[in-house]
Amino acid sequence: MNSKIDLSVMKTLFRELWLQSDLCTEPIEHIWFTINEVAKSTSNSSKEIKKYLDYLIKNGIIELVSWEPLVHQFTEDGKRIKTEFDIEKTIKTLPNKV
Repeated sequence: MNSKIDLSVMKTLFRELWLQSDLCTEPIEHIWFTINEVAKSTSNSSKEIKKYLDYLIKNGIIELVSWEPLVHQFTEDGKRIKTEFDIEKTIKTLPNKV
């Protein structure tokens, strides 16, 4: 039941994550806000966007820091992704299913 990655959705998610993390320098709190914003702007469900976030976590781009409160952050590998071209390059090297 894996679906193929939509690069435009992934780029939108990254832009929101960059914004919420102050360009990877701060932890990401209230990640559900980010998921909902990306869902609205891409016309996808929050559940679908959560799959993209899970994909980033599974592939070591984003990591869960804390459950209470819920906090995520970019990993060192994730911090190396600075541009949309970097997103494309990274996604091409990872499995293409979310």
